[in-house]
Order: sequence, then C-alpha cells, then structure tokens
Amino acid sequence: MNTIQTLLKEIQAIFQNQSLSAIEKDIALEKTRKLYEAILASSTHSIIEQPIAKPLEIKAEPVIEKPKQETVQPIVELVKTTSIKNESNSESLNDVLNKNRKTELADKLEHTPIKDLKASIGFNDKFSFIQNLFAGDNVAYSNTIAQFNSFTNKSEAEQLLNELAIQHKWNEAEEITEHFKELINRKFL
Repeated sequence: MNTIQTLLKEIQAIFQNQSLSAIEKDIALEKTRKLYEAILASSTHSIIEQPIAKPLEIKAEPVIEKPKQETVQPIVELVKTTSIKNESNSESLNDVLNKNRKTELADKLEHTPIKDLKASIGFNDKFSFIQNLFAGDNVAYSNTIAQFNSFTNKSEAEQLLNELAIQHKWNEAEEITEHFKELINRKFL
C-alpha cells in the first residue's frame, strides 16, 4: 500500500507542470505501469480514499483573430512527362548515358594490372578465399598467393589455377571462384 501511495505522489508531482516534455511523459507512463502492477500485486484491492489528483486548471488564453488577407493562388499547369529522345536516332538519353558509363573510375581501376597479389587482396576477400576456396587452410592460401606472385607469365598461373580447382573441387560458376580468377588474371595484364 505504501508503494502505491508513493507512486501516486510521484505521478501527481509530474503532472503539476502544465506542459510535459517527452521524457516526462515517458517517466509518467513508466510510473503508471508500476502503479498498475502494484495494484494487481496487492492482495487487498481497497479503494484509496484520498483524492488522487486535483483537477488541473487550464487557463484558456483569448484567441485573437487576425483579419484574413486574400491570397492569389498561382495556376499550375500539369505537364506530361515524356522520355527525352536523342534527335539523331531513337535511343533514349538513358541509353546514351549508359554507353559512356565505362569511363567511371571504378571501372578503370577494375581493369588495372596488379603487381602484388598479397597487397592487393583486401581482408574480407582474403578471409572469404581462405574459407570458401581453401577449406580454411590459411597456409595453403598464403603459399598459393606467393606462387602466383613469383610467376612471370600467364600460362603458369592458368596451369596452377586448373590444378587448384581440381584439388579443392572449386565450383567454376561460383562468384567467389570467378573473383579469385579475375584477380589472378589482373596480375598478368
């Protein structure tokens, strides 16, 4: 019973202010839930004879109406959107722009030669290669990358790639296998 009275006093104290912030509303809600749980937990559901709260007096401020001013509404014409066509042929602007897309920096960097495979392979790719292509064998991965770095021509690299694919039973259609082979091929551009 003492807990219920304490919670009621705390809730009343919160509602003394006429304007509550969001935090105060949350606190009041939490205390109301605790009050509800305390009432349910009490074995005697007696009605508290003291008034719970004084009615809040809200002072209404007089509303002063301002004279309405006439505003001129602009007329907006609806324009049908049409695709922009290149005047010389029937290709859309989007098609023309997509043809020139290959000049982006990422596309240029994607086809640059790699001097050192170990330095060029990022941490995420390295981890993925070790787990998916080398069955978790970090030493085999490191030795393989060292071998590829020591090769001077592409035919040696292709031969080792074929041996690795057979040895580790790589699925040629998997994206990770294609990505690994692409990095090896970039070493010999």
